[in-house]
Amino acid sequence: MIAPDREEITRILSLGDWLCDVRIILILADDDKETMVKAHTLRPRYVTCMDCDVIDVVTVFKRMVGLYDSM
Repeated sequence: MIAPDREEITRILSLGDWLCDVRIILILADDDKETMVKAHTLRPRYVTCMDCDVIDVVTVFKRMVGLYDSM
């Protein structure tokens, strides 16, 4: 999921109950402390910012897919 601004993270947080059993990767607009605290309430598998290295997201995604394939 991508939250390009703080308003979007608020909208995503409103889906919290529906996302509780979903493994998500969350890409945020910034790494502001308040934004990070909000993001972690969703219990994502991985949290990063838009300006961070995309290879980390790809690596986490591949591992997540590998876990599902082995089930």
